[in-house]
Amino acid sequence: MADVSSLHADAAAGSSGVTANGGVVVARWTSNRPLVVRGARAGRLVAELNLYPLAKSSSVPSGWVGSGTELMRNALLYSTCAPCGAGNYSLGGTPSCDACPAGTASGA
Repeated sequence: MADVSSLHADAAAGSSGVTANGGVVVARWTSNRPLVVRGARAGRLVAELNLYPLAKSSSVPSGWVGSGTELMRNALLYSTCAPCGAGNYSLGGTPSCDACPAGTASGA
């Protein structure tokens, strides 16, 4: 959970907390509901977030406050960049699909 330090929301978690299909809870809300669940679907890594994707503002008073943007970025990178035959897809600690050669699982 790179660069994620805190996250708070008054009404951002929708799921009751039951995971399915081998999903693993990575982080939980203080209510004990899952916040981040990871797993695989159709041979691809997937990270799912249990939150409304809107930050708190005057028009969205129940949105989240904190590291939500970083959390969404991490989930998208995890879900779109799978390790390839070349090894780890991380360059200098920053996930990047560019590390995978063309024609591999994540390369174009």
